Amino acid sequence: MTQRVIQMGEESRTVFNVGEPGVENILNTNLMSLEEINKSLNFELKEKEFAVVTYHPETICDIPPREQIKILLDFIGKHPELNYIITKSNIDEGGDLINEYIEEWSKSKDNVKFVASLGRIRYLSCVKHALLVIGNSSSGLLEVPYLLTPTINIGNRQQGRECEASVITCKLEAHAIEEAFKLAKSKPCTKDELNFVYGTGDTSNSVVEQIIKSLKGKNVSKKKIFNVLEIK
Repeated sequence: MTQRVIQMGEESRTVFNVGEPGVENILNTNLMSLEEINKSLNFELKEKEFAVVTYHPETICDIPPREQIKILLDFIGKHPELNYIITKSNIDEGGDLINEYIEEWSKSKDNVKFVASLGRIRYLSCVKHALLVIGNSSSGLLEVPYLLTPTINIGNRQQGRECEASVITCKLEAHAIEEAFKLAKSKPCTKDELNFVYGTGDTSNSVVEQIIKSLKGKNVSKKKIFNVLEIK
């Protein structure tokens, strides 16, 4: 990431990787108990016996949105042993079609709760108590690992992003999702296994520290210098 910022013209000596602010927020947020979540959703969930699902349309894909979500929902239908909290897709092209499909499909499923949005605290709380998270949202890579919950990351939507070992990426195919599911269940996520690729939760202090160092430094120039880097 720092290399990309430098390629945009910033001087390398002024670019610092201090972590993702969202991680700090996660680690300092008081989350809801499972009892509070159940009351809020009017839906019965048990510890580590449900999954949180968020799927957005993969816009660069030969498979139409309805077919994309059908593959995932077919998989969910084969695993009635779990309950599922499914949140709506975003506003990318095809998201409305995905939401319509989920809404109609979920009407006949007693073990599925389809909601427009959980909100930040309720979402993080659900993730903490869930067995795993399924879908292709960026939160599966950024937030979920820090709550020690495995992620099944489907398709190419998050391709190129760094991720923890608890994130299992698979193709948008029935067999691939099934294999990822087995692997996620057999591989508990622990704090010792985290590489903290998005920081350790001390972003604010790191930002302040670097600003103070820069202000105290000598030869601080206000002139912007554009760095021309060799393209490899």
